[in-house]
Order: sequence, then C-alpha cells, then structure tokens
Amino acid sequence: MPEFPGRLDDISRLDDISRLDGISRLDGSYRVGGAYRIVAVEADWLVVWKNAGVHTAPLGPRASGTPPQTLLDLAAREFPEVRGVRGRHSREGGLIHRLDLDTCGLVLIARTGEGMDLLSALQQGDLIVKEYAALSRGVGKKLPGFPPYPPGEKKTPRFIESGFRAYGPGRTAVRPVFPPEGPAYRTLVRAAVTQDGCRQDGYRQDGVIRFSLEIRRGFRHQIRCHLAWSGFPLAGDLLYGGVFPAPEGSPALSAEAIRFTDPRTGAEKEYRAG
Repeated sequence: MPEFPGRLDDISRLDDISRLDGISRLDGSYRVGGAYRIVAVEADWLVVWKNAGVHTAPLGPRASGTPPQTLLDLAAREFPEVRGVRGRHSREGGLIHRLDLDTCGLVLIARTGEGMDLLSALQQGDLIVKEYAALSRGVGKKLPGFPPYPPGEKKTPRFIESGFRAYGPGRTAVRPVFPPEGPAYRTLVRAAVTQDGCRQDGYRQDGVIRFSLEIRRGFRHQIRCHLAWSGFPLAGDLLYGGVFPAPEGSPALSAEAIRFTDPRTGAEKEYRAG
C-alpha cells in the first residue's frame, strides 16, 4: 500500500518552506500579450508557454465555425511540422501532454517522429519532471465523492498519491481512488509558504498559500484534485471546492518548469518559464 504523509493541516512542518524557486512568477508577470510564446526550439521538439484561457488542443472533431485558437494551432503557425507528427490522437499532433484551460505554463510539443517517440517513451517511464506553482486559500467547500484522506507518518517532502476515476455530470471532474485499483499518480509537495514568505501556522480565509509541486506521470485534473483532497483546493477552483478567488492577475496553477535527460546524449534538459 502506498505511503501517505497524512493530512496537510500543518504546513509549518515542511523543512524546505523558506522560499519557492520561481514563485514570483505567480504575480502575473507572464501574462504577456497574446495567447502563447515560444520558450525553446530544439531540433526534435518545442517548449511553448500557454496562457490561461487557451485550450492546448481541440477537445474533439472541430465543429463548423470553431476558431483555430488552440495552443497547437498557434504553435503550428511558426512550426507547421508539429501538425504532421502523430501521437495518441491525430488531432493532437506533436503534443506530449496537455494543460487545463485555466492553467498557464510550459508544454512540450514534438516536431519530428523521432522526437515524439523519444519524449513519449520518457513520459511513459515517468522520466519527465514537471514543476508547478499553485495558490490556495487554505479553506474550501466540502465536496462529495472523496474517500477519507489516509492517515500516515508526517514527511518532508510529501507525496499525495492515488488512482483516479471520472466523477459528476458529464464526467467533468475526477475523484481519487485509494488504494489505487490501477495506475498510481503521485504529486510531490516540495514547499508551501504564505504570501509574505512566512511559515503557515494557521489559515484565514483571506490568506494565500503558495505551493511548489512536482509531477511526472499526469492525470486529468491531478493537481487540482489532489490539493482539494488534502484540504487545500486551488483558489477560485469551484469544481474542486475553491470558493475564494486567487489574487487578481495571479493564475492559480502555473506549469513553471520541465526537465528530463536526453537518452541519446545524456544531456540534462531543463526549461523554465523565465
């Protein structure tokens, strides 16, 4: 059975709480004009920044009149070859992973078949690390469908781990499954600080907690659901009980960095938003 750190009800017990690398990016400084920007160009892949409010890829076959404004469409204006790469679904082109509509941050897109094969193998092997920054108010609305949060020994860093199942009308949300009945998905909590950088010893409805998180294998809504399960829904995330909004201009969830080792050369690849 997977180990759990217990409920995240005392963030002050985190040893590495003093600061979050890159957390200042949550101040909205990366909400630049336009819906995206190219962060890095490699021979076999791109790293692209997606702003909140932009779909990563079409959700299904395009309806008549649907504007081509997904991240894939926008990236293809400069790099048309990304459309010709075939991954899990033909409409996703060279996309290696997705971000939710309201999540901003970095996305990997393969430019070649070799890039798709290489990055997909790394992804399947849990060898691509994705760093996120998240905002929570520390309180939320209690929602149905969540299993009891497992007790366990307090640890730093902390893992939140579960399987997932679709939930709710139209299966628009997910809920944790524990113990997992299939693949287990893990969210690493690297650090958590209050808005002023101090340790968080108790929560007020007007307080803001900033989390630094890592995932490897990802599931739809994984971070959103895991934080809600642990008692810290994303600020403003009504689907998961985040009834109090994020500070104006600050995205509640931001994909800040991607890193992996290129197996062909052994080179460490790290891409950051800044």
